Amino acid sequence: MNKFVKFIFLSVCTIFILSSCSNEDFFVDMSMGEEHTVVATRIGRVYAIGKNKFGECNVQDWKEIVAVSAGDKHTVGLKKDGTVVACGDNSCGQCNVEDWKDIVAISAGPFHTIGLKKDGTVVACGDNDDKQCDVQDWENIVSIAAGDKHTVGLKENGTVVACGDNSYGQCNVGELEGITAICAGARHTVGLKERGVVVAVGDDDDTQCVVENWRKIKPIAAGDKHTVGLKRDGTVVACGDNSFKQCDVSKWENVVAITAKKNNTIVLTKNGSFKRQGDLSDKKLNVGTFSETAFFDKIANDDRLSSFNGFMDIIAEYFNMFIDKLKKTPPVVVMLALSFGCILVLWVLYRIALNEEKSKKNAKKLSSNRNGLNENNNRKGKSEEEKDKKENKNIDNKKKYKEINDSIIK
Repeated sequence: MNKFVKFIFLSVCTIFILSSCSNEDFFVDMSMGEEHTVVATRIGRVYAIGKNKFGECNVQDWKEIVAVSAGDKHTVGLKKDGTVVACGDNSCGQCNVEDWKDIVAISAGPFHTIGLKKDGTVVACGDNDDKQCDVQDWENIVSIAAGDKHTVGLKENGTVVACGDNSYGQCNVGELEGITAICAGARHTVGLKERGVVVAVGDDDDTQCVVENWRKIKPIAAGDKHTVGLKRDGTVVACGDNSFKQCDVSKWENVVAITAKKNNTIVLTKNGSFKRQGDLSDKKLNVGTFSETAFFDKIANDDRLSSFNGFMDIIAEYFNMFIDKLKKTPPVVVMLALSFGCILVLWVLYRIALNEEKSKKNAKKLSSNRNGLNENNNRKGKSEEEKDKKENKNIDNKKKYKEINDSIIK
């Protein structure tokens, strides 16, 4: 029975982990810099690939991260408690975020960093040569986006504000209304409206602002000279510069998240795998290494595994993820899964009971065989004793007969 308890415990732990990490829910955010890519997971850990010349990939010790954003050569992470961490190039002060508090969203430009506070105000640090950090007067902001040299903010009433370089009209957002999401490219700004309609302003030399016919779009993303949209059916559309095939996304399906930077487009699919299209010259940016197996390997090396309490903390994290996913699962699927689980448990119990009954019968049969063998041995022993007695009696009779004959002869 102890083996059965161990089996059930290990099975439950495995179900929690596999159920929690078997698809896109394991990843909560991703962002791409000039030559590096970072992703954040549901357990609060961050992983990075790419060039690490300025330490922009030194995120292995980050914990409790809920969002990430990558500049050209620096990486920013938002913690669960509203504080912010950063690593990488700090030549313009873009990593000076240690004093930030009550932050709910972050966005990194090439050399500046923007943070949205819980009260709707915005903070900024880094390069401000083009006034891209002049956000101190902004209020009632619900979303932010950092371009190359400009910054965009979405207000709670659906209007948009912007500051910074406007040489291509990327800050001409005064007429935008009914906006629900924003993103910023190098020199253009994109807004998502209700019902999935998209609008754009700014540099359109490479047709990156030709989005007026897009419909049923959910999230949007912008690279340097291209724009990407994720449709509600899981397909992807793109427009703009396609010199590196960064807009060849028409064959992608079951996509759940998108990001774009420079000349690249990266998506996360429903089965938890990443796909990339664009400048593939740097093999270090192969997002195929962001596989679930790689993350399981990293989780297996978690320091908390060295103690029982740490192990239980990990199980608790995955249990919470499992419960969150269960809430999103249709009731019919949950009932079917529970029914299958009950049948499986009953079948295992039946097999165990059957094996125990069989063992008892074998033991009883073995005992009966041993008793029969002992009886045979006893009978054999008695028969031999009687035979010995008879032989001894015959010998005695012969002796007496001989003595009688000898006496008669005498």
